[in-house]
Amino acid sequence: MKDGTSYEKVAKMLKVTSRSVQTWTKNFKGSGIEGLKDKGGSGQKPFFPREKEEELKNVILGRQAKKSGGRLTGTDIQKIVNEEFGIGYALRTTYDLLHRINFVCIFSRSKHPKSDQEAQQNFKRDFKKKS
Repeated sequence: MKDGTSYEKVAKMLKVTSRSVQTWTKNFKGSGIEGLKDKGGSGQKPFFPREKEEELKNVILGRQAKKSGGRLTGTDIQKIVNEEFGIGYALRTTYDLLHRINFVCIFSRSKHPKSDQEAQQNFKRDFKKKS
């Protein structure tokens, strides 16, 4: 740029848009090297406090342990976040929060209390013989 090279030519060399080169040049002229440093991403920062994430995990696990049958759903966890922490999230944001805190629960299919495991195994064995 110092030698008079155009924005387009510099952009082509760097494989970026000429608008990016113009922005970098403007930032450099205004603030020097400091103007080229990353200022962080834009957008809303997470509303749920990071220091409360472990507490949320414990509350969810505690509620799941007390639940008789089935598992907690996203809607259940959405209510927990609202009741326990006073934060009203949409369901989608609740799932984003669970993803952010690496909280993934995969449960096996529950068994009906009246199911007969031996009868099921016999059925599977007999079915294989017939086919």
